[in-house]
Amino acid sequence: MRGSQDTLRPLPSEPSPRRSAFHALRVVVLVGILAIVLLYAWHDFTKRRSRLQWNRTLDIAIVMIRAGPIADAAVSAFEGHLPGLEDQLAAQLARYRTSAVKPFHFALYGPIDGEKPPFPPTDPGLVAALRHAWTAWRFRARIDRALDIPTRGYDALVYVAAVPSSDPEQRFVEGFGEHGGHVGYVVVQLDQTMIEPALFVVTHELLHTLGTEDRYDSQGRTRIPEGLVAPDQQPLFPQPCADVMGRGLLLGPTEQRLPESIDEFCIGETTARELRWVE
Repeated sequence: MRGSQDTLRPLPSEPSPRRSAFHALRVVVLVGILAIVLLYAWHDFTKRRSRLQWNRTLDIAIVMIRAGPIADAAVSAFEGHLPGLEDQLAAQLARYRTSAVKPFHFALYGPIDGEKPPFPPTDPGLVAALRHAWTAWRFRARIDRALDIPTRGYDALVYVAAVPSSDPEQRFVEGFGEHGGHVGYVVVQLDQTMIEPALFVVTHELLHTLGTEDRYDSQGRTRIPEGLVAPDQQPLFPQPCADVMGRGLLLGPTEQRLPESIDEFCIGETTARELRWVE
């Protein structure tokens, strides 16, 4: 039978008063930092939620970046259409709330020479996401500082990079908006023919920052019926206008085109519910 073996260890010494005080101070500092972070997060969360109460007009900054030789006339035409876009979105809100305030006011900054904004990486990994967040922050900081944009004073900001078109037959516009966030990005081959498509995508990305979802599938086809503005219309096609969260105005079950005027920008009921325009 094997007996047990005891090991004698010295009793732990009492921590010195200086060490105890340092430990307590470190805990207080860490708790204070955590409290500040939580307070900021709560303030940011409540501020974003307040945007959907629609008891005031949301102030939106549209930041124009000239990423190449772009005609001044195209930039002027883009700016000249912003009041019409405000009015059209106000008319859409009035379809659901007759006594609502005007939903948006747009303020244009720029144009300023610069590069295209960084879009999110296709790699969903944490390192890539952190790298993109840092790159995007630096991109915005340079632009905001150069144009003296009071970013805290706006409910959302949409950065529009206008790039020249090398092929008149192959123009494009694309964008990304932070879901429920504050920032959207658009890249467009801007000329006089691309004003309405550019504004359509600007509106699409802006509404993403307010929490709306896409109304189209992975193939770029507007989903039916949730992407329809007039789902009860007979005959169903063509639709009278395009839900801005879709991909265009539906001419048939699989045929669509980009809106050709701001009057064709609409908010369907599904999108209106996400915006809390419908109680």
